[in-house]
Amino acid sequence: MTRLEFEREVTTWYELEDFCRDIDCDIADNVMSPDARDEWINDELVDLARNSTWREMYDTLAEYDRQDGYDYYLYDNYYGEMRGVTDDDFDDYKERVMDFAERNGEFDPEEEEEEPEEPEEETVFTEENTLPAPEEDCSLDDMFSDAMVA
Repeated sequence: MTRLEFEREVTTWYELEDFCRDIDCDIADNVMSPDARDEWINDELVDLARNSTWREMYDTLAEYDRQDGYDYYLYDNYYGEMRGVTDDDFDDYKERVMDFAERNGEFDPEEEEEEPEEPEEETVFTEENTLPAPEEDCSLDDMFSDAMVA
């Protein structure tokens, strides 16, 4: 895939994640689909059930429910929080993935676009740019008469 194709064709989080998997890029690893988010929440609930009170579990579930409804989610490892992503987040991640791919030579070389050929100029014959007809050994009448005889 060329850089130009990447810019034009990668327009969703799924396509960005797929491209990252293809080039072994971990930039978008903290972006989750709703299904991946549900799995992550299930794992968190098991840990919460072992190590927390029911009130802490209730508050955590309420927080997860409040953030529901996004197409994709971003998990912040530093703060341990998850939030829904926006178009601005997508543009930022896409730019970071593009930079990674360029630095690591992952893009195919751009094909040079052929410039359309300019049409040849038509030559308009005028008295100024034409040569005089050469003198003939015989006249047109003689040539016509010979052709009729033949």
